[in-house]
Amino acid sequence: MLDLHGKFFVPDYNLNYFDKDGMACGVECRVPLLDIALIETASALPVSVKQQGAQGKRGFKRAMRGMRAADRIFRSKTGSRPPG
Repeated sequence: MLDLHGKFFVPDYNLNYFDKDGMACGVECRVPLLDIALIETASALPVSVKQQGAQGKRGFKRAMRGMRAADRIFRSKTGSRPPG
């Protein structure tokens, strides 16, 4: 499921809307987590590191401990707000 999500949903939906939203607001958007080496490394990790139950990005969140406040790392998902 993670493989399908990465191959179809992310490029066809998320990145497309992210780019359009940025252009509509005149903002240049960067997507730093799309580095090929990072994607290949993450793809090689076992699923148990990436997903545990409903908690996604498990390994990434654990790696970010100490770099960001825990309330920012482990907060629930939020959508983007419309401009203005």
